Amino acid sequence: MSINNEEHVKQLESFVQNRNHESFDSLYSFVQKQLQQEKQFALLAKIYLYRAQAYFYRSDMEALVKFISENLAFVMKHAEQEDLLRFKDVRALVLDSLGFREGFYEQMIEIKEYSGHIRNWKALC
Repeated sequence: MSINNEEHVKQLESFVQNRNHESFDSLYSFVQKQLQQEKQFALLAKIYLYRAQAYFYRSDMEALVKFISENLAFVMKHAEQEDLLRFKDVRALVLDSLGFREGFYEQMIEIKEYSGHIRNWKALC
């Protein structure tokens, strides 16, 4: 693991905590590409957490919901336990702020899957 990558991740965390959005945005894309190329997935999951926090602090809920839905599976697979819990906390805050309860998206997926089974069953009859 490159020391530069660790330092960049620490810088991103600092930018998020200090609400320095311009600096975060300018460094984030570079670090993301570098971590993807080097296949450092745990660090990549960590910066995804920071991206989610940055969207939350900006109150950009539309971008945050899209970002979380696109990256939740990746974070669940590659994040360290603490980062995963923090990512899920941000997700829960977003759902709550939008008036949904935890598990809403999972229920919608189940309903969609269930309705597909019913259609298939009706087609067989």
